[in-house]
Amino acid sequence: MRDELLQLLLVVPVTERRMLNGVRRWEDGVQRKLDVLANVATVVACCIVSYVLLTRSAAPPMSSADYKAGEQMDKLRDVDYSQAAQTLVMFVRSSCHFCTESMPFYERVAISHAHTSGHLHIVALTGEPVETTAKYLADHSVAIDQVVPIDSNGSRFTGTPTLVLVDRNGTVTHAWRGKLNEERERELFQLLGDSVAVSSLRAWNATGSAD
Repeated sequence: MRDELLQLLLVVPVTERRMLNGVRRWEDGVQRKLDVLANVATVVACCIVSYVLLTRSAAPPMSSADYKAGEQMDKLRDVDYSQAAQTLVMFVRSSCHFCTESMPFYERVAISHAHTSGHLHIVALTGEPVETTAKYLADHSVAIDQVVPIDSNGSRFTGTPTLVLVDRNGTVTHAWRGKLNEERERELFQLLGDSVAVSSLRAWNATGSAD
């Protein structure tokens, strides 16, 4: 009887250790799964944040921007829409890489504007100090007529770059947001008129430059 009791006393601790080891292995398995889920969640969150930041800084070309055709353009400081047949408003920011990538096209538009009179008025709208944007455009050889500060209380511009074409009555005719593809670039040149597009292409070819 005494031997049987001793064997029983020896078996019980062994069984407990096995149970504890099993619990620890289960806990380790659960922890590894939680770590994997946490890593996946972190990656997904980073992707979402990156997407939101990119789309806010400059969305892809869209048929509808902050302004739509037929709407009345907001009054911008010291800008007189009646002084030209069309006014092109460019909302840009020096830290926007889509703006920088669009500069060669903006330069061609500016060149076309330089060879016309009373047809196109180009205005750069900025949320930065005017001097910063003026230097930014000048560094990329984009010659425009005005740089004006954005009115946070009255403007609907939300993303850069944004282009809005306005007639002499202050009515929006077309609007684009984001870096324009080749089709949109051709569309804008056509809207500016054949003479503008032709003069731009001739001037651009004369420089021997290319995109």
